[in-house]
Amino acid sequence: MAIDTSNTEPISIIPGDTVKWARRLADFPASGGWALSYELLNAMHRYEIVASADGDAFRVVVSAQTTQAFAPVLVQPPSPARTHRLHPACRS
Repeated sequence: MAIDTSNTEPISIIPGDTVKWARRLADFPASGGWALSYELLNAMHRYEIVASADGDAFRVVVSAQTTQAFAPVLVQPPSPARTHRLHPACRS
């Protein structure tokens, strides 16, 4: 099953589902060289999800194969200030 939450992060991810969303951050556009990644944490696991640039926005696609490996936990989004991690993209 594919879950497309369009322009917001999902509040939960079910192992085995493909999950897609986009995020636009006006002060940190992807076209300006910014990169976006997410961390999902629980007491025993850490998962990193890396977004790709899509114009000024960021596009996230997490495959069913990837989410199948996620340990089942209730995921609740943290405060908005901690929902995502921004950093300048590395340039060669």
